[in-house]
Amino acid sequence: MLEELSTPRSVQTQNTKEKIYKAAVDIIKKKGYEYLSISNICKVAHISNGTFFYHFKTKEDLLSYYLRERFIKYRQEHHFQVEGLPFDKKIVEYYYCYTSYVEDNGIDFIANYYTPKNSALNTRIYHEDNPQLMYEFVRCCLQEAEEEHLIKSEHTAIFYAETCCMIIKGIVFEWALSGGKVNMHEMIDMILQTFLDSIKADR
Repeated sequence: MLEELSTPRSVQTQNTKEKIYKAAVDIIKKKGYEYLSISNICKVAHISNGTFFYHFKTKEDLLSYYLRERFIKYRQEHHFQVEGLPFDKKIVEYYYCYTSYVEDNGIDFIANYYTPKNSALNTRIYHEDNPQLMYEFVRCCLQEAEEEHLIKSEHTAIFYAETCCMIIKGIVFEWALSGGKVNMHEMIDMILQTFLDSIKADR
């Protein structure tokens, strides 16, 4: 049990990271992503640039880290479980959970976060060194399906995973654009499931 205890330094580190993240979210909600600079984050959080770089490499690293860590906790809290499901149902359930998490983050934050200027959303940049929320789980599911010859060999599992991410980003963007009126789960059923059905290997 002793190894589970937090040290004062680790608590302080986590508190500082949380303060930096909250400052970033505040800027995105009130001003938009284009105002999210490291200098502005430091001003709002009342920290030095050195403190920021001690904890994070870039602003994208900051946002990706926190959204990923919070989503892990979200899945645990909502008892996310897909063991035993076919690969396509695992992916659909995962994105049900992800889009519910998106809704919980609030439309003001998501509407400003989902912008072409945000390189953290670029799957091709981030999937190697910084596993992305929308990508990593789906890539693993599809690579397993590929090994078991459950998907068509016309393209790689990575290509199919990136396509899934594009579909979900489009759905989330439409949800934000509509002011939250789009039912993302219905769109997943209509668009993503249709795509997943189309890549299943012929039996």
